[in-house]
Order: sequence, then structure tokens, then C-alpha cells
Amino acid sequence: MTNIAVFSKDDFRAVIREEIAFALEKKGTESEQKNTMNLNEAIKYINENGYPISKSTLYKKTSEHSIPFKRFGGKKIVFDKLDLDEWINKQLSKNDNSGVSDAIRKTALNRA
Repeated sequence: MTNIAVFSKDDFRAVIREEIAFALEKKGTESEQKNTMNLNEAIKYINENGYPISKSTLYKKTSEHSIPFKRFGGKKIVFDKLDLDEWINKQLSKNDNSGVSDAIRKTALNRA
């Protein structure tokens, strides 16, 4: 049996607006809650957060187990957002500290 509904133009527009608003709200919530990323998403995320990395470098870091990741379905590599945030912060702090260490070494050499 087919159900038929009759709407005025204004009622129809209101229903469409509500459905679009609901769909956009739901989509925003889903993307905010996404905690795992595939390889390409992880590369983009890492680069956007201040640590430049290429696809080959990321593969190398996974093979060395020097970046947190998980295998999904045997072959697929996935990354947890919170683990990546922690890893990125460690990498950036290492880079900051190495710059300070270089400056200290140069100052010590100039004094000698």
C-alpha cells in the first residue's frame, strides 16, 4: 500500500529545511567523533598539525614501530587520533629541544 502526503509549498520547504539541518548536524557530529584515521587521513592530519611527513616516511615509521598504529583486517593500517596527537607533540618538542641544544653547543664552542 502506498502512503500519500499532501503538503503546501511552505510546509514542504519547512520539512526540507529541517531535514537538511538535521543531516548537517549529524554529519558534523560524526566527523567530530571520528577517532581513527587511515594512512592518507593520518598524513594530512600530521602535516596540518605542524609536523611535515610524507607517505613513504610514515610507512617507514610504521615498519620501525616508531609511530603508534594498529592493523585492521590484517593489512590495513589505522591510526588513533589521540595517539597521533601525543606522538606529534613528542616529535615537535624533540625538534624544539634539539634547536636549544644546538644553540647551547654553539655558545660553548664560541667561549672555548
